[in-house]
Amino acid sequence: AEIALAAGQLDEADAWYARLLREQPDDAYAWAQRGEVAFKSGRAEAALVYLEQATALEPTAVGYWLSLAAAAAAAGEPERA
Repeated sequence: AEIALAAGQLDEADAWYARLLREQPDDAYAWAQRGEVAFKSGRAEAALVYLEQATALEPTAVGYWLSLAAAAAAAGEPERA
């Protein structure tokens, strides 16, 4: 997933993270990365779902909260941001 992401292959990276999360649904990093991929792909609503899961699993990860706020702002949801 990281190689695909670095190469700008966002669909491929998302597919890798989706597979990983089917096997390890409590992996906060994978949820956050999937959120970042969705955000970079212009899918702010999907990014919100993924990043909310990441923050629920790892509530002290400030970076996940910042990404969630950015996705909420991009989705036109300032109250969530």
